[in-house]
Amino acid sequence: MSAERFAPLLISLTLAACGPLAGTTQITRTVGGASRPGIFVSPYSYEHFIRAELAEQAGDLPLAAQEYRLARAGPEDDPLLIARLADVLDRLGRSSEAMSLLDDGAELSADDESIWLTRGAIHERHERLDEAEQALGRAVASAPASEAGPIALAALLRQRGRAGDADAVLERYLARARGAGAARARLALSVDQNDPLAAAEAVRALLEAAPARSDEVRAAARTVLDGGHPELALRLLAALPDHRGDRELRLRAMIEARAFEAAEGLLSGWMPDGTDELLLVAEGYLTIERPQRALELGRVAAAGDGGPRARLVIGRALAGAGHSAEAAAVLAELGPGSRAWPGAPIALARALRDMGRVAAAAETLSSAQSRSSHVELQLELSHMRRAAGLDASALSALDGDAPRLIAARARLLDALGRRDAAATAYLELPVDDASVPLVVRLRARAEQALREGDRARAIELIRESLDYAPENRLAQARLVELTSGS
Repeated sequence: MSAERFAPLLISLTLAACGPLAGTTQITRTVGGASRPGIFVSPYSYEHFIRAELAEQAGDLPLAAQEYRLARAGPEDDPLLIARLADVLDRLGRSSEAMSLLDDGAELSADDESIWLTRGAIHERHERLDEAEQALGRAVASAPASEAGPIALAALLRQRGRAGDADAVLERYLARARGAGAARARLALSVDQNDPLAAAEAVRALLEAAPARSDEVRAAARTVLDGGHPELALRLLAALPDHRGDRELRLRAMIEARAFEAAEGLLSGWMPDGTDELLLVAEGYLTIERPQRALELGRVAAAGDGGPRARLVIGRALAGAGHSAEAAAVLAELGPGSRAWPGAPIALARALRDMGRVAAAAETLSSAQSRSSHVELQLELSHMRRAAGLDASALSALDGDAPRLIAARARLLDALGRRDAAATAYLELPVDDASVPLVVRLRARAEQALREGDRARAIELIRESLDYAPENRLAQARLVELTSGS
């Protein structure tokens, strides 16, 4: 688990009025939802803490480590500083030093949540999942008023296939929690359970209690969208006030949910700021099958500094409007190395196919793949060969270890009735890779469960995949095989 997997540690430093004796003045810190008295935090330490956080956000981990060390040079050592420094050191490849530092932090304060959250994060980062679970359990016990531990532990349990245990952790926390912490945990639970109504209510309660948490809601929407739940993402985004920076995320969610009418409404009210945004809007119109509007915007962009990307939009729009020969002429000019690649050869091949030149379409993709290999080209070439009845050639086009290629290879083998080979391919698939459709990841998890001898879990996972894609005949056939005992 990276530091970003769990919520930012809940730390607020309420500095007392500066007294004459720094080092004796007491302040109150809120750590893990509990108020704790402590020694005065010197401006020196606080300044270096802020500098460290800024360096970390900028990706400068060596500078962040240096600043955290300087922050620790104040009048009293602090478990939070130790935890943050340890996490940075581990990400710099100094794992032993990081764990030793956390041991020192536990001696300083055995019940500090930040120490155990960070220990859990480091263990999970190195795939020591049993140790990570123990550390996060200790974090929950150390700070029962904080939601950070329960949310992190529930995420780990769900990752380990223990959805029921994950939900139980969040529900136990919700039974004792109030305010923003409870709303955040309720949001995590509703997202886990794919419950749009509960998620929307949790977002409303969270923003009412802590309006500054809008970024967290956006992050949750992006996560569930990557996980294959566009309708849930739309629910989350609908609870946020309209913000220009959300438009691209909202558009993507609408398109993936096939809410084309809503997407057109968003696009029609979008006033693009610059050529890149103009082309983004044009590409949105292409996706919702409004090629004429895309063509208009593409030509405006081409008259400016739109370059190859604008010509790609124009070519795709011409093809979408039925002007295949004109589209092919535009698209043929776009070569590898530009922002139009690999979209240009794919669009050209489709235009040629629509003109009845199927062999030329396949040759276009093969030539493009030989000039600049790309997963999208391989997938499109395989699709065209399959449509032409060239199954062996379609399969050979999917050679490679990219997750999307593995997923396509598994599904094609499945469709060809080669069940054992398909199962082997599914087992090769990284089940948490967001580039792979959710239904395919669920099928891969089902095959893993079968390999481990858990037939009931495999059936449950395939049924879950059918909830998302009831028309998936491959999953239907596999479910029949498993439930009939064959």
